[in-house]
Amino acid sequence: MTGEGPSPFDLFLPSIEAALTRLKVLDGTGRSPFTSFVGVSGGADSVFLLHILSRIPSFQGRLTVLHFNHGTRGTESDEDALFVERLSRALSIPFLCGRNPGTPREAARSEVSLRKARFAFFDACLSKSPDSLLFLAHNKDDQVETILMNLFRGTGPRGLLGIPERRDERIVRPLLPIPGETIRRTLSEAVIPFRQDSSNQEDRYLRNRVRKSLVPLVRTLFPPLGDHHLADMAELLKREFSRSTGPDWTGRIADFIAPEELVFPLSRYRKLVPSLQSLFLRTLLEFPAGAGIPLPEERNLLRSLACDPVHEGPMGKGWHLRIEFPEVHLVYKGGRMHTSPDFWEEPIDDLLIQRLKEDPESASILLPTGGILRLWWERHADRWTEWERGILPSRQCLIDPARGNGIHPGTLSVTMIRSGTDRVERSGGTGTLTLSRLVRKKGLPRSFRDRLPGIRWGSGILWVPYALPIRVNDSACPALPDEGLAVLFEERRDVPWKKSSGNP
Repeated sequence: MTGEGPSPFDLFLPSIEAALTRLKVLDGTGRSPFTSFVGVSGGADSVFLLHILSRIPSFQGRLTVLHFNHGTRGTESDEDALFVERLSRALSIPFLCGRNPGTPREAARSEVSLRKARFAFFDACLSKSPDSLLFLAHNKDDQVETILMNLFRGTGPRGLLGIPERRDERIVRPLLPIPGETIRRTLSEAVIPFRQDSSNQEDRYLRNRVRKSLVPLVRTLFPPLGDHHLADMAELLKREFSRSTGPDWTGRIADFIAPEELVFPLSRYRKLVPSLQSLFLRTLLEFPAGAGIPLPEERNLLRSLACDPVHEGPMGKGWHLRIEFPEVHLVYKGGRMHTSPDFWEEPIDDLLIQRLKEDPESASILLPTGGILRLWWERHADRWTEWERGILPSRQCLIDPARGNGIHPGTLSVTMIRSGTDRVERSGGTGTLTLSRLVRKKGLPRSFRDRLPGIRWGSGILWVPYALPIRVNDSACPALPDEGLAVLFEERRDVPWKKSSGNP
């Protein structure tokens, strides 16, 4: 795959392999577990990247070239595709080519439409392999252009970080520290041709205008490489943010994270410095982005949350912001993307109970609306209080699977109570009421009520955290059990019940 003797590319191999190890693309032995693709347009950057990757042993035989023909430049676009195909064949690397199905005029409407069409092709190729990576050839000049565009678009401090080296766990950009001039000089020394994209000279695209007008002005005012200092600043900011945040820092601040709903305390958010507020919002929005949900403008959120009182209402792209209890609720209402939790149910079968009896470790059930139910077999329940047993409303209970704590025997399972159509006895035995009405009477916020699970026993609901305590029926359960199945509801938030009562 590579020629004999030293090559100009060899100078870059140690630094790029080190970067790939840092980005966890390569392991400590220099091997990669991924099926790898590389996007190649035929331009200098992508040709350089292809030659670099072809020289790394871990990618030999595991690399595929992807090229997308936008068809915006007629025969020139077709010649680019033919050039990349021949280059791939010369390096003995498989080649896949996609083409924009629309007309050239439709394809060239905007940079955004071009990017969407290209990435739709990339996603289709990557989806065929579960452990796949896509290498892209953005360099230091691209980083500078992106930072300048973000700066004047008002995207906030996070926009100054520029292009990430690794995004969505699938996209890797190993050439960001290398200037474009260095790449072109190396190709010239190696006598390797590349294609020139004539559309890079057209002023209708913003990036071209920044490259042709703004970047040269920065270099003139701050010679010799004032523009590259912007890229260096982005790297320093990333390090500063990583020191200030630490692992899972959003999880420590946010109360609830799901693709269609994000909840966090307003007070914690406002204690962050402005730069970290921007980073926090951008990081939170990665969750809906990963589910294919359109994102609101970050600046809309920053400005709304900076108002006193907070500006509530539509934030764009189907997102709405409201304040409740007093937390920020950012909810996507533009079309539900997932199956309703109303129909979700998870059995707690005899095999699971037997495993818990034999194993002191707990089991976890992830709830579809967020939160976790932890299950374990408790052998010293005689020491537990009524709160811990769930006889009084709390987030924990103890179930005797042999008797069902007064509920007639049946299949034990976890369900969600959003619909709340089950009927339960009123306190004092004065009739029944629906479960949803019972939970509303507890004064819990709706956003919290909708995420509460319930333990179902046969046809009845046995227990709901904070709302429906365990009922002790003297005839069915003559004595409280000394051991049983312990259930604990955990949610990544401060529980509203604690804010409104003295219950532990």
